[in-house]
Amino acid sequence: MDTTSLKAIFSAGQEHNIGSDESFRILEDRGDHYIAEYKNTIYNISVESFDPNSKSYTLSVNDVPIQLALKNGLDQLIDQLGLKSKKEEDVSQVLAPMPGLVIDVSVSVGDEVQKDDPLLVLEAMKMENVLKSKGSGIVKKIHVNKQDKVEKAQLLIEFE
Repeated sequence: MDTTSLKAIFSAGQEHNIGSDESFRILEDRGDHYIAEYKNTIYNISVESFDPNSKSYTLSVNDVPIQLALKNGLDQLIDQLGLKSKKEEDVSQVLAPMPGLVIDVSVSVGDEVQKDDPLLVLEAMKMENVLKSKGSGIVKKIHVNKQDKVEKAQLLIEFE
């Protein structure tokens, strides 16, 4: 694993670049138990639990519980670009996933939609993409019309 861009994000919000910090090093690796040195102090670290979806850990550092998430370079780039995982998506609005041309709008203000109902068709790179509802709701406002050109992340539809 490339650790040069590895960042630890603690539950209290502190961040620490592990890979670029020369004062942090792993002295011993026993799988789920580590002995590490940080600024001339030795720490006994045990992995108590790990959630692979959020890349979050519960550790015991010198018998003190610590929660943190580890983010590699790709995770940090995704955060920097403002991209979100599906679990974090806001279902109260639909944003353009890419620049394109609105070919068709399948809903009207006041329509009730269910998850996966088609909302509009966006043409991008000569392909038609059907944008579907991420959840159920009532269409509050439609911000585009047929033949409108849209930019990536532009607000298209809002739900109540």
